[in-house]
Amino acid sequence: MEALVVPMGVSVPVAYLASRSSVCGVKYGVTGAIWLLYYQALEKADLPPRTITALMGSALGGMQVIKITQMILFPNHTTEELKDPAKESIGDSKDSVRDRNDSIKGSKGSKDSKDSKDSNTRPPESGKQKVTCNRNLSTWQMVCVESKHFVTFAAEFFWFFLPIRKNSSPWEWSQIGVKVLECSVAMGVKYIASPLIFTLLMYKSGLQPDGSCAVNIDSGSRPQFDAITYMTINTTYLLAILCNPEDDFQCMLVPVLTLGRYSKLPFNNYVFLSSSLREFWGGRYNLLVSSLLRQAVFTPAKKKGYSNSISSLMAFAASGALHMLVAHYTFGYGMIRTMGFFLLQPLIISLEMYIESRYPWLKAKCPPFARCILTMSVFCLTCPLYVGLFTEAMPEFLVNCNRDVKLPTWAVVCSDWIGKAVFGMAVHPLILAGVDAPLKAKTE
Repeated sequence: MEALVVPMGVSVPVAYLASRSSVCGVKYGVTGAIWLLYYQALEKADLPPRTITALMGSALGGMQVIKITQMILFPNHTTEELKDPAKESIGDSKDSVRDRNDSIKGSKGSKDSKDSKDSNTRPPESGKQKVTCNRNLSTWQMVCVESKHFVTFAAEFFWFFLPIRKNSSPWEWSQIGVKVLECSVAMGVKYIASPLIFTLLMYKSGLQPDGSCAVNIDSGSRPQFDAITYMTINTTYLLAILCNPEDDFQCMLVPVLTLGRYSKLPFNNYVFLSSSLREFWGGRYNLLVSSLLRQAVFTPAKKKGYSNSISSLMAFAASGALHMLVAHYTFGYGMIRTMGFFLLQPLIISLEMYIESRYPWLKAKCPPFARCILTMSVFCLTCPLYVGLFTEAMPEFLVNCNRDVKLPTWAVVCSDWIGKAVFGMAVHPLILAGVDAPLKAKTE
């Protein structure tokens, strides 16, 4: 993680200057240089394979590069706004600038009325806007305006570290209370479920209570599982991904501290309630990356005139490139199959949409819970292409997770008691001990 601090500190101001340039060559050149800077930073970081550190470091680096690329090449309304610092003076709000421009335009009413006679015969000038600029600014005023624009630019970049959004209207106390209750329950369930989920993964992947392995494995090799065990581990690991109680705590804390004026974008939104893959990827799973790809790829592609299907394919391809980075630095292989997984998703979504339009009665007759089961079943059948990389890295990946991610003692104790009383399965001793035991290969 620390390896990304220097490229991040360098790339943000450089990207800001490039975004203000009107020369395409400068923008593309700076974008390429920033990509190279992050690549060299990740290479020099020497991320330990099959660890959370490698997973998060490569994912965070890829997300930063995609975000900076979007802010340079495809700025949204925040970064496009007021590209010329002389468009406003210090102390002028947007409304006052707009009023001043309107008054200047009003003084030209006679000329405008004369020109309006020929407005029907004169073709509109596309892409041009009349902008009234106040260029009588002092150096200090120019510096202050430029500084405000840079702060806005940097705030947009750092947004995805803590994605807080302003609510359309402040929440009532009852809404805040419901949110606190919802997040508290979800947080408690996830904290208690996590040890049991990881225990199941450890036993299924062959990790014995003493730290030895029931499968032939040494560092860098891939254990062989039968098909049923392989799919069981895949599905169970998906449950582990969804258990992120820290995210629920942040979602609960933000509206309380801001009195309902702001809320945090959740990482997931009850994924198992997805009634279609389109809903799964677009509105429920990994909303942060989904929002990033929508701004960086999908929306610019739509503005260029591409269809929804092509724009969606481009967004999934960008997501595939991001996860290829994760596969390379975390596992050292699997880049092609990772891209195949993400390119397969828009094809299934297109087929899903075709079936809905061709046979609308199917959706009407199929109950929602059945559609949810079908959606998750289709996803689980395709996920071994990417999630299988994590399965093939077990149990070594699990031991590293147990070392890097420490669960609260109360959660482990409660989970152990519930596991014994309900499922007849105690929490794995490595989790109870909370220490990193050496991984021992099976000996014949």
